[in-house]
Amino acid sequence: MSLMFLIVPAAAFCGFVVQQIMMIVPAIKEDEGTPDTFSLRYYFSRTRNRLMCAMNAAATIGMMLAHSELVGLIVRIPGVGPYLDGAVLPVITALLIGFGAAWVFRWLAFKMT
Repeated sequence: MSLMFLIVPAAAFCGFVVQQIMMIVPAIKEDEGTPDTFSLRYYFSRTRNRLMCAMNAAATIGMMLAHSELVGLIVRIPGVGPYLDGAVLPVITALLIGFGAAWVFRWLAFKMT
């Protein structure tokens, strides 16, 4: 088993976690009933927060399933592709997938409301 088999999903998970942490602060500010001290139990007791986290996870997993296709597309980008070709590209794209898929989904959900 290749080490990349474990590193790529771990990188996507790290990007997903960073995005979720970044979205906790605005979610707290939007809710007037938020307690003075932060509590993950309270944050995940809200249906909207659980739903957004689940949808972001699904988007990240879906994009990870298309990881090899995304790598092929990124390498073809003129001016950027030649610098990203190599062994580091799968990890960078996995980080971007984990961070970007969650961000795009939250942005779309915000625009639809």
